Order: sequence, then C-alpha cells, then structure tokens
Amino acid sequence: MSSVESQQSQELERLYLEHAAFVRRIAYRVLGPDDADDAVQEVFLRFSARGISYDGSAAFRTWLYRVATNTCLNIAKSRARSEKFDHQHYLDGTLLHHMQVHVDEQIDIQNAVAGLSAVQCTTFLLHDRDGYRHHEIAARMGVPVGTSKARLFKARLRLRRALQPPTER
Repeated sequence: MSSVESQQSQELERLYLEHAAFVRRIAYRVLGPDDADDAVQEVFLRFSARGISYDGSAAFRTWLYRVATNTCLNIAKSRARSEKFDHQHYLDGTLLHHMQVHVDEQIDIQNAVAGLSAVQCTTFLLHDRDGYRHHEIAARMGVPVGTSKARLFKARLRLRRALQPPTER
C-alpha cells in the first residue's frame, strides 16, 4: 500500500468514525432499521470506490446529508418496483420508513407537499423528514411549541386529504 493510499484510507476511516452515526440516522429515517447499516456502508463506499469527493461548494455536513439522502432514495427506488406504498404510513409520521414508492406516487406526494403553506411545509419536513422534535422546530422558527404541533397536525390533515383517492374526497 502506497503512502497516498494509506493516507486516503486513514482519511476515510476518520470520516467514517466522525460521520457514520449522522448518516445512519438519515438512512434509518429513509429506509428503516433493516437497511440502515447497508446504506451507511454504501455512502462511504461512494467515497472510496467511486471517487466521489467533496467539492467545497457547501458545508461538508450539508453535502454529506445530500449524498446520504440520494443514496438512500436510490436504494428505495430500486425496491419500489416490487413494493406498494401505503399513503397512511406517510401521514402517520413514518414517511421515510416507507420511501419505497412508485415514481407516480412520489410525484403525487411531492405535489401534495408543495401544496402546503410555507410554514406547514417547513414544519412537516423538519419533523417527519429530518427528525427534529417540536421544541427544536419551535426554537428554529421562533414560535411556541404548541404552534409547531398545530402546524404539523394541519399539514398532515391537508396531505391526507390531498392524497385520498378522488372517490373518497
């Protein structure tokens, strides 16, 4: 092993030790407990085997979040062909555990989320996608905790209505 390869290996190990828990939380939320560890491994394999490198255009953690999320979504998409999505799981706060949705259903969900008000959308995504708790969302948005809870409730209600089949509306 050359000196350069040794340094790269040590750097990859340092990155893994420093950021694996962060990537695992993302993978857990997107794919669920069964596939989280495999997704973490896949993210870090991208660094070494595929030569993906950080270009400095964003904060490292932001960039890593995007790489991890995209990796997990790609894994979910590959499984989507054989699994059916239940919209109710999406609305019960377990959205990211059930990301194995078909492309047309993903578009329906994206359109429904886009139909939320800005504050409802932000609250919904911070809570259900990013895993923030209400007190963290409230502090971040400068509102009381109860307002965060109300916004999430209203967002889920609007999404539930938007995702119902036309005959049930």
